[in-house]
Amino acid sequence: MKPTTKTLLFFLTTFLFVLDCGKGKHVPSPQEKFVQVYVELVKLRERLPSTNPVFVDSSRTILKKYDLTKQEYDQNLAYFNEEPERWEAFYQEVLERLEHKEHVSSSTDSLPKNR
Repeated sequence: MKPTTKTLLFFLTTFLFVLDCGKGKHVPSPQEKFVQVYVELVKLRERLPSTNPVFVDSSRTILKKYDLTKQEYDQNLAYFNEEPERWEAFYQEVLERLEHKEHVSSSTDSLPKNR
């Protein structure tokens, strides 16, 4: 049985509708997700030594938050270590995010506190 033009048009319209529905959701790329994880881990290391059990638990929580296993995290590190030039762009993104957060934090520090 050969599909009719109406049937094909229906499936095409449905397919385009489904694609359009997903546009509002931003799914981070693997590198973007790794940057986010790395930034949070850097901030965590600023507060706690990596040998502290709270650090270990918190780092697991961060990985879980971004749906990343320890093995996947290590694979990302290995990927960047294969070619050190990859670290340059990665670190630039990490620094920009850290500086942006510091700038936002310092600008809100001077705001009056609610009482």
